[in-house]
Parts: sequence; structure tokens; C-alpha cells
Amino acid sequence: MVSVVYFKKALIYLGLILVTSSCQLLLKSPKPSDLSPSQLKEMDQALIYVKEKDFLKAVNIYDQLSKELRGKAVEVMMLFNSGSNYRNLGDCDKSIVRYRRMLERSLKQFPLKARGLMEIGYSYECLGDIKASFLSLKDAGDLRSYLPREVSQVIYPARLSISYSWFGKKKEADKYKSIALTGVLQIKNQYKSQPEVLKNMSRIFYFMGKSYMSKKNLKVDSFLQSFSYHQIYLLQSLFLKDKEWSLKSKKEMDLLFDKLHSVFLSANKDTKKKYKKLIQQSLEEGQKMIQMEKTLKWKTFYKKQMKKIQRLLV
Repeated sequence: MVSVVYFKKALIYLGLILVTSSCQLLLKSPKPSDLSPSQLKEMDQALIYVKEKDFLKAVNIYDQLSKELRGKAVEVMMLFNSGSNYRNLGDCDKSIVRYRRMLERSLKQFPLKARGLMEIGYSYECLGDIKASFLSLKDAGDLRSYLPREVSQVIYPARLSISYSWFGKKKEADKYKSIALTGVLQIKNQYKSQPEVLKNMSRIFYFMGKSYMSKKNLKVDSFLQSFSYHQIYLLQSLFLKDKEWSLKSKKEMDLLFDKLHSVFLSANKDTKKKYKKLIQQSLEEGQKMIQMEKTLKWKTFYKKQMKKIQRLLV
């Protein structure tokens, strides 16, 4: 009984923290002896903290559980949960430490290893270590068959397009963007109703475009070269008008423009000159997408964001 209860709770929790809320890791169900009643109670409490976005209290529980369960199958899940919560806290160094331990202990658990490689890549991105992030993503590609379909066919190539853009490799970035957008057309057919399509596709586009690079660790050239790729995915999420995910994408667009504003506010003349045309093109591209929607709310929103950036490009 403990095994069944635990596994259901574990999947619910993973639904909150993984890159896609519907993603489920194909882990072996733990033995009843792996978890005590008190540990199950701790997991319940951690789940409550995550829902309340009290990530510090949640991570303390998962760190403790990972120590108590060392050597058992479920230790890797505790480390994974801990790594995710540390990144939510903005402590990406500790996040990486937890993911590394998890990867060391999941060499033969390929679904978890594939998931972990993607997640540690996001934590490297958070720190501005774009080389390590790119290599982690490439390593995850060798295990794509173990990822959920929406991650493998859509989110993975979208993130690869962003990664290639960091290094100015536009040809490769556009290639994987095209693969991702083609995957979108294929994946949407798995949802039965229109509301289900809108909700799930908005969620998927959000994770395709989210920028994990923290403001304090921005790599100027890399961020500016990837801006348009983040934008095109996030705007698609915005346009689907899902109450939860479109709102998150709007907040993410705000953060994206805040980073862009910060970069140009502190940039020297040479940097502005180098990227002025590229960013202007990106803004024009975003404006065209907004205009096609014919929604005053989004037009006003984007126009306001554009003006803040254009003033800095003069």
C-alpha cells in the first residue's frame, strides 16, 4: 500500500516541478520498506510548500530525505526534487550539485537520466555557463527516446535552437526551430478537445521559450542572439489565451524585456551598434505577430515594451 500511495504522490509532485506538468518519469515503484510513514508525511508537507511556492522549506525536506534514503531507489527522486527547488530559489550552484548527484546515481535509469540532463542544463544556463548547458542538452539528445513525446519532439528541439543561437549559429538555430514548430503541429493532435489543446499547447510553448539565464549572469552576446527565439515561442503561448499558461508567458515576456533593457542600459556604444539591427528586426517581428492577433490588450503591452528598448537604441 505504501508503494502505491508513494508513487501516486511522487507523480503529482513531479507534475509541479518538471519542465512539462504532464511529464511522468518512468521510475520503478519503490519497495514498501523504502519509505516510512513519517517520510511519506514529510513528502506531503513538501508538496504543500511547493504549491505555496515556499521552496526553501520544501528543499530542506528533500535534502533531509535524500540523506535518509541514501542508497535506495527513491534517493534519486529526492535529489531531483531538491535540485529543482534550489533553481526555483535562484540558487543554481546548489541546484547543479543535486542534479550531479542524481545523475551519478541514475546511470541505468535512462528516463530519469534524460530528464536530469535537460534540467541540469537549465541550471547551467541560469549561471550563464552556456557551454555546459549546451553540452548537457546534447547529451540528453542521445536519450531522447526515453523522454515524453512532447519533450522529445517539441521542447527539446526548441531548447536546442536557443542553445545554438547563443553561439551565433543561426543556421542550426533556425533548423531546430523549424523542427520544433513542425513538432507542434504533430503533437497537438494527441489532445481531444479544443480547451485541452489550448491549455497544453500554451504550456508547451511556455517551456519552449522560457529564459533561465538569470539577470545577474547574463551573457550579453548570447542573450541578444537568442532573444528572438525566446520571443517567438512565448508569444505563441500568450496568444492561446489559457488562463494559467498565457499569464505565465506574459510574466516571462516581462522578464525577457527587463533583461533586454538591462543589457542595453549598461551596454557600450560598440555593443549597441553591433546588435541594434538584430534587436530592431526582432521587435518588428514581434510587432507583426502581435498585429496579426488583432487584440488591443497585446498591442498595448508590446508597444510599451518596444518603446523602452527603442529609446536605448538611439
